[in-house]
Amino acid sequence: IFIQNWQVLALATAFAVFTFGSMALVITPAVYLIIGYVLTQMALAGYSPLLLIPAIAVHGIVEIPVIIIATASALRLGAVITKPPQGATVGQAWTLAFADMVKLWLGVILPGLLLAALIEATVTPAVMQALLSR
Repeated sequence: IFIQNWQVLALATAFAVFTFGSMALVITPAVYLIIGYVLTQMALAGYSPLLLIPAIAVHGIVEIPVIIIATASALRLGAVITKPPQGATVGQAWTLAFADMVKLWLGVILPGLLLAALIEATVTPAVMQALLSR
């Protein structure tokens, strides 16, 4: 779970560097399209889509903010070259944005993804089992 989430965010960040940040806004929201598709399929099959809310909310309380932070840092990294801060060269601005992104990845994003993966692997199944066994 951790590796999958890390790969998606790392890919979005790598592509953001070459697309002025725009691919960060394309790759990461794709997950929400998949969730929407699953909700639609559940509704068409006669199940309540509300059943998926606890499955997402339990670990999503950590994972979704981390994804938003990673996406924002990737967007900034790619977009900073279009208008560097006054008094800074493009290289200086990009280096500072890259340094900020690395700090976020080491201090917030990777630990948050690890915590979300642990919750998703342990707590989420227990919550869903309890809800479905009623």
